[in-house]
Amino acid sequence: MKKNNEKIAIIGGGISGITASVLLIEKGYKVDIFEAKKNLGGRAGSIQNKNITIDIGQHIFLPSYKTFLEVLDKLGLNHYLNIEKKLNIPIQYKGKKYLLKSRIPFFPLNMMFSVIGYKNLKFSERIKIIICLYKLSKLKDNNSKTSFLSWLKQNGQNNNMIKKFWDIISKPAFNSELNKISINHAKNLFKLMIFDYKKNVGICYFKKPFSEIIEKNFHSYLKNNNSNLFKTEKIEEIKSFQKKISLRSKKENYIYDKAIVATNLGGIKNYGENLIDNNVKTDSIINIYFWFDKKIIDEDFISFSDSKLEWVFSDNKLIKSKKEYRISVSISAANNKLKIQNEKLILEYEKILRKELNISKKVKTIRSLIIRSPKATQIKMKNNNIRRKNKNIYFVGDWTLSSLPNTMETAALSSKKLIDNHFK
Repeated sequence: MKKNNEKIAIIGGGISGITASVLLIEKGYKVDIFEAKKNLGGRAGSIQNKNITIDIGQHIFLPSYKTFLEVLDKLGLNHYLNIEKKLNIPIQYKGKKYLLKSRIPFFPLNMMFSVIGYKNLKFSERIKIIICLYKLSKLKDNNSKTSFLSWLKQNGQNNNMIKKFWDIISKPAFNSELNKISINHAKNLFKLMIFDYKKNVGICYFKKPFSEIIEKNFHSYLKNNNSNLFKTEKIEEIKSFQKKISLRSKKENYIYDKAIVATNLGGIKNYGENLIDNNVKTDSIINIYFWFDKKIIDEDFISFSDSKLEWVFSDNKLIKSKKEYRISVSISAANNKLKIQNEKLILEYEKILRKELNISKKVKTIRSLIIRSPKATQIKMKNNNIRRKNKNIYFVGDWTLSSLPNTMETAALSSKKLIDNHFK
């Protein structure tokens, strides 16, 4: 490993900040990473509740997330990952389960056969979806303001196909309704997940909460490379100082050669940076956790079509205790539910959950918990660069790549692009 005398500060211990740290260290830099919270992970982090660690949301990913997985590999975290390379999504509609499944490892046969075998749709509708996927894969970049929903309807997709296929995949991936997603954005999502990967993809997840698995290994990685992690250290001001960068917290002042801000847009505004475009669309995710005294589902997850339930996840494989079983309900594009009181949401979704999964009245609910993420996704509406007051201050985060949705891969990719382009 080559050595570089410059010392870099990274503000934010989410995925983009962690990725930037690892890639800079590989290039021989010393880094200090500052995280205002107790836990690492940012929007993919965790909280403590009743002496257990719970992810802020259900963190799932795909084997096509190459940059993200490479960083986890460099940190020695592979044994904490459950990577499914075969598509197998149970989808429930009106009490009956269907499978979106493929065991063929080769693209595009894997995609074709998974749709052909999806009996929640008529055979003619399945063929139309395959044709539409092909058209999407061949679509070129353009400045069209056409929404993904409009484009689907223009290309032979009826409401039934949209509800039972496109909504299931796209709404949680974008955390947005299809009529608010541009066709270019949608094309880039499928390109990232499927078209460029050209292999089979399955739903992957962590075997433990993300903050928990990354904590020890990341801290050791930094220490072994003359770098540091400062948790619960909130940076309140960034200034230029004699060609250096000055960082100020309540505790201390720090001096660095360069700084990378890896926070969300709100964090950047706190540092007085002026963005070219402040027109940012945000949307929320609400996760409701229920603990039952009996096992509710055998599957790791179930998707629902044409239901208020979108995705339901089970922690059966992750929790050793047999006294309680945890189910999480994920609600995407939930801005319209943010003002609803917790008690009302819990009652509403427990009722729906019990009805959809046919849960017996004998099964008791032990407790419940709501975690709200009001700005789970942040999308810059125009694809332009950030105006920087100082050339030695840089910005990373999934929101900086406006052509892609907010995902763990996009967060990691934003840091990779910055480090490749500006740090030699």
